[in-house]
Amino acid sequence: LVRFPKISFCCSLGFLFALLFILIAAAAVGVFTLSPDALLEDRGDRAYISVNAYKIAQRESANEYDNEPKINSREYFPLSIIFKSKKGDQVFTQRNIENMREVEQYVINKKNYQKYCYRGISSDSCEDPISVLNYFYPQRIDGRLVYNGKGEKLVTDINSSLELMAEGKGVFQYADIFVEDDFDDDLESSITRIIFNFAMPFDGKDIEDDEDFIDMKDDIYEFQQSLEDELIDATDSHMRVLYLGAGLNFQEVQRLLYTDLALAVISVILVFLFMCFQTGSLWLSIFGIFQIILAFPCAILTYYFLFAIPYFGAIHMLGVFIVLGIGADDTFIFIDTFKQSRQLNTSLQNRMYWTYKRAGKAMLVTSATTIAALVITALVTPFVALQTFGIFAALLVFWDYVLVMIFYPSVIVLYAKWFEYKSLLCCVNNSLFSMCLPESSSDWGAWRNKNAITRCLTCQSSDYDIIEQKLLTSENESDSPDPTEEQRDQPQRFMNRLLRRYYNTFVLTKLGRFIILFFFLVIIALIIAGASFTSPADEAVNFVSEGTNLADAIDYSEDFAQGNENNLKVTVVWGIDNLDDSEGSRYDEFKPGGVEYDRDFDPSTVAGQNLVKTVCKRAKDFDGDMKIVDDDSDDATVKCYQEDFERWMKDTYPSTQLPVTGFLYFEYLREFVNSGENFNRYNDVIGFVDNRLAFVSVQFNTTQDPDVSYQKGFDHRDAWWDYMDELNDDAPSGMQSARAVCSVWTWWRVQQLLFQQALLGMLISLLIAFVCVTLFTLNIIVSAFAILSIACVVATVLCLLVVFGWQLGAMEAIAAIMVVGLSVDYTVHLAHAYVECKHKTRWQRIRFAVDAVGISIISGGITTVLACIVLLFAVVVFLQRFGILIICIIFFSLFFSFGFFISLLSVFGPQGRKGDLSVFLRPLGRRIASAVDLLLASVFKM
Repeated sequence: LVRFPKISFCCSLGFLFALLFILIAAAAVGVFTLSPDALLEDRGDRAYISVNAYKIAQRESANEYDNEPKINSREYFPLSIIFKSKKGDQVFTQRNIENMREVEQYVINKKNYQKYCYRGISSDSCEDPISVLNYFYPQRIDGRLVYNGKGEKLVTDINSSLELMAEGKGVFQYADIFVEDDFDDDLESSITRIIFNFAMPFDGKDIEDDEDFIDMKDDIYEFQQSLEDELIDATDSHMRVLYLGAGLNFQEVQRLLYTDLALAVISVILVFLFMCFQTGSLWLSIFGIFQIILAFPCAILTYYFLFAIPYFGAIHMLGVFIVLGIGADDTFIFIDTFKQSRQLNTSLQNRMYWTYKRAGKAMLVTSATTIAALVITALVTPFVALQTFGIFAALLVFWDYVLVMIFYPSVIVLYAKWFEYKSLLCCVNNSLFSMCLPESSSDWGAWRNKNAITRCLTCQSSDYDIIEQKLLTSENESDSPDPTEEQRDQPQRFMNRLLRRYYNTFVLTKLGRFIILFFFLVIIALIIAGASFTSPADEAVNFVSEGTNLADAIDYSEDFAQGNENNLKVTVVWGIDNLDDSEGSRYDEFKPGGVEYDRDFDPSTVAGQNLVKTVCKRAKDFDGDMKIVDDDSDDATVKCYQEDFERWMKDTYPSTQLPVTGFLYFEYLREFVNSGENFNRYNDVIGFVDNRLAFVSVQFNTTQDPDVSYQKGFDHRDAWWDYMDELNDDAPSGMQSARAVCSVWTWWRVQQLLFQQALLGMLISLLIAFVCVTLFTLNIIVSAFAILSIACVVATVLCLLVVFGWQLGAMEAIAAIMVVGLSVDYTVHLAHAYVECKHKTRWQRIRFAVDAVGISIISGGITTVLACIVLLFAVVVFLQRFGILIICIIFFSLFFSFGFFISLLSVFGPQGRKGDLSVFLRPLGRRIASAVDLLLASVFKM
């Protein structure tokens, strides 16, 4: 590096540019794609297996009836268009209703609407959208008004239509779910909606595998996305038009994600400007930020090609903001250590050797601890999104360390040869750099300690070798850069002076250090008390912030009268054995795997049919956690096919004796589902696969509220699971595969795991950090104090969740686990400097540690804050929260490092060799080395 710095610099730079070119080429051909899928799924959970096995079974049974495709009859993709009065008053005015009509007709008349619309049993025409406009555009047939929405003119008496809506007459029974709760009181609502249903399969194709499903889903998404511009333009001065649909919301989320991630450019600029300010060198700053940025393509290439992980979610982009802070911190440590090496008064080669060894060791332990915390994230969680994020972020930190140790030293060497004793002024006008310098060699040491501008105006040569020679003759070489008292009195930067004044005034005085320690103990007690109130997330947080279409549409949807639609629906299904995940992909939420059917399944026996009827009848008597909705509507038992099947048999085949069994049962049941409205009602609860009855199911609408914490929700889930176990124990042969299915149960499981694994991850990370810090410092006392300080930061983050009113969800869990890896940097650097100091008293060691690394630590913290502060302006909520938490982590890490940790050292810090483990480890090391020597000697003799 020192002998051939230009060659070393050009080779490493060329290698990095080659990696960057490969990444750009791979991105250009579509190798890398940003997926918005959350992948927060526990694929080993019983509820997840049941839900997805049932979904796949429903998909496989599609188009089995009559052995021909049922066009647009399965896999609903609803699009809800919401109309909100801007003033909060009546939305059903003539102007607004006409505007709604235009929007409705635009969607219906849109090209390809007929291709993708839901058709149900009929393949001839689309089913009408579910719309309250039917009340306002009735059609006159045979002299009477039919409220079907097909009339050409708006009714003259709008109030009469509103009265029909309130009575639930004319169109559908539950018109109130399209207006606000208090609509019946005054016939006014500030909000309404129209629901369009889209479905597959289409184009005469079957859904034979996951690829068919995904291709058709993408086509429906593309159609919904084509509506966006017109829906946005439909908003006027009186009424706002919003939309909720999988395709449209997918496009909106992706657009907002890319917009927010563009904030990374601002982060890079802010970090670069601060590096220029802190280092005083454009050269060091340019290549410092360059090597930090290049850690990203290195990590991506390793992630995709070496680890062969195809999933790259939006959450992974957070790594950019993380590595900016960590990378800048490593860069500052390397630069400041090199500048401290001036005190060695030795050659550049010796300076680089000392810097490489000292800075490399300091960065290694912080990087290793951060990587360990991120790897823990990947190991303790079953969620693919968090697993892959932990791996990717760990690769980022790893590559940043590698680049700092391989590429940046050549930058430092060229800096020393070209710029170290120059200022920017000298670089612009080298003649200034050729002015006089004191002729006496003894004056060179004093010249070196002057600021850059003064050196520029008093130097006579730009040749580093000449300057180095004169410096070496001015003072004797030293093996330690520990500053002398005289050197400490030299002019220092403002931050150094501020830190020294603080420690001299408070920490290093007898009374002051005890007061500070007591203050921190009180603060810690309050923090622990607050952290004890941390709770798991009991509902999903909006993905984007208020003011966006998606967030407002979700909020407005909660204003509608819910009826029974917000209650939890539970399905009891027979015939499904398990989920075969070998056929799926853990990196694609639409590819959970294949379904394994119960080969002994046979509901055709008399006992089997009676069992289904018994389950339906008993459900009405359930109480407690399993209570079913009890009203006169059909919602009490949502779909229970057996009794309807027997009634259909009596009407269609009155001469046939019931119950029918065996082959006849299967044939009649197939015909029953294919007949009239039975298909719309039962085609998804009775499934035939490969011309055999694969599954049957019954569905119940329970009184359970889905928006509860997992602790309360598990009572409901466990009650149903216990009932299934009891049912299977007493079931007749062929009907012993009953399982309860409910999609909300999988979310409750996610809540539980996020909460438990965040706490477990923090504990394991603290243990690993303690091991790393102990091996790094070889002092058990200092290591214990360091981990105690880091644990305080962890507790503070949990307390802040309570203060902010947040719960421990996915983003909060990631930040909580990462807090150890991020906060360890500052404490460890102080601990290392304290242990490395050759002074024996704790006060001298503290002063040395603060002088040696204090400014570097603060600079690293500032760069991390600058990297994340732009996230406060993000629209995506999890990016906002991540930015807030990272800034808080950095602030409190510095707060406890310079406050609590240093105050512990000032009172109880080891002096001399107290707590030094090297006394025990060095003899052990010598014995191991001797054993290895003997082993090698015996091998060579052989």
